[in-house]
Amino acid sequence: MSAVARRSLRELERLSRSGLDSRAFRQAALRQIRIVVPADAVWFATADPATLLFTSAVVDDALRPHASHFIRNEFLGDDVNQFRALARPEVIAGTLDLETDGRRERSQRYRDILEPLGLGDELRVALVEGGRCWGFICLHRGRGAGFAPKDVGFLRRAAARLAIGLRTGLLMESVSRGDGPDEPGLLVLAPDLSLVSASAAAELLLAEVADEDWPGQAELPSAVYGVVGGLLARRRDDPSGAAPPPRARLRTAAGRWLTLHATWLAGPRADTERQIAVVLEASPPTQVWPLVTVAHQLSLRESQVTLLVARGLSTGEIARELHISENTVQDYLKAVFDKFGVHSRGQLVAAIFGSHYLPLMKKGVG
Repeated sequence: MSAVARRSLRELERLSRSGLDSRAFRQAALRQIRIVVPADAVWFATADPATLLFTSAVVDDALRPHASHFIRNEFLGDDVNQFRALARPEVIAGTLDLETDGRRERSQRYRDILEPLGLGDELRVALVEGGRCWGFICLHRGRGAGFAPKDVGFLRRAAARLAIGLRTGLLMESVSRGDGPDEPGLLVLAPDLSLVSASAAAELLLAEVADEDWPGQAELPSAVYGVVGGLLARRRDDPSGAAPPPRARLRTAAGRWLTLHATWLAGPRADTERQIAVVLEASPPTQVWPLVTVAHQLSLRESQVTLLVARGLSTGEIARELHISENTVQDYLKAVFDKFGVHSRGQLVAAIFGSHYLPLMKKGVG
């Protein structure tokens, strides 16, 4: 390995522990990567470790208009080096030229997307650390020379550092407080449940609530009253207050999930006279899968099977992972297909991504 590559690896190690948010980390990391592995276009995404679905992307302008084509190829096509196939510790990296023996036209992605854009070889890497995949990176080059083994080797060595940087950045974001609508919002309700005050962030979040979730002339959405009702019921059923605060979940018209918490505000008065605080916050990407499970009424086993499908496992691999027969896997899959209104594994993963993860990318989460 060259001295330049070693210096870049050391800088990536430093960046991974610098506390940058995931987007700033990716931008800084790409500057280091391109010193060692030049590329004509790049795409660098965070992923939900549970489903391996993308949650945000730093992408060059040349690729941005073609995002829908890449997504269709990834989830609905059958091609080489699809990200889910790479997200295994023994694989993690691959190039288009290597997988096609230099005959790029064997790849539908090359024929339909890359070649018309004037692009040739691509180097894809799954960023795995501690057995979990936190994101993916794809480097593109023009129609000329492809990536060399030393390029693949460098990215393999860098992958764990990049994964740590993404993981750290996502954790930083989960506790950060900004000025935009991703900041938690606060509602304060009077004892008669009328609205006393709302923070600016709460107003922004409530503005996303769909009309059907905010019926008639109600002062607040039904989900707010629902979580407050849970608080009132807890006072009746659990006078000791040992139970955790009630929560509710609400999917907005913008396509993202909100989590609502309700609690009594501290004060000298009795509960019948105390105000109630309701906190609204956008669910971070790594908390989305439990919401998908609830939204589609999946059983525990259906949820497990669906997760493994999203991760790219075959029927046999799923059967071995869950210690059930392949016929039982197929039965669960049929039930899941019915609940999502799809007819194939690719359609299932595309439906999950399009309905629950793509809105996060459009909102710039991560």
